[in-house]
Amino acid sequence: KAAKGVKCRLSVKAHEDAVKGVAWSPDGRTVASGSEDWTVHLINSRTGEVEKRIGGHHNGVTCVAFSPDGKRLLTGSYDKTLRLWDTETQRQVGKTMR
Repeated sequence: KAAKGVKCRLSVKAHEDAVKGVAWSPDGRTVASGSEDWTVHLINSRTGEVEKRIGGHHNGVTCVAFSPDGKRLLTGSYDKTLRLWDTETQRQVGKTMR
């Protein structure tokens, strides 16, 4: 966790199009970014390196949110779906929500 009043800055060139949603993992080690390029990237918050890529939406990803334990990531898209992902395997968990 960042101390109160501490400013964080992370500059990453990861996506091929505009980033529409970002979220910090509960432990602060990972940043998830969703983009109009239809992908989600999991980025190491200390190094700025893209560690994992998630694809599966059929349009731009507009929002991302981690579960409280950081093991799942919920994404929403212009394709009018929500998808739940396992952050370790990058595989979808359960069915696509419409």
